[in-house]
Amino acid sequence: MPHTGLLNNPVSDPGLSFGPNFTWPLVMFSGSLSESVLAKRGKIYMGKPIEIKTRGELLASLRPNYWQFLREDNGDVPTEEPLQATG
Repeated sequence: MPHTGLLNNPVSDPGLSFGPNFTWPLVMFSGSLSESVLAKRGKIYMGKPIEIKTRGELLASLRPNYWQFLREDNGDVPTEEPLQATG
């Protein structure tokens, strides 16, 4: 079947195919299906919300040798040594 121009319908013209994996990106980026529907069908991964830490928890997660560089007047300075793993 000869090509008669760029306006051929790729679905009806077997000579002008984008491949078998072209349909899902087209559906995803066209917005014809919602993300929740695509996630239920297993086509995209919907991330999980991250746990938000407080300022004190973030400062306590620093290595203890960096605690000396924290200023006391800013508050939330860790005061006790974390438990060391034995073994």
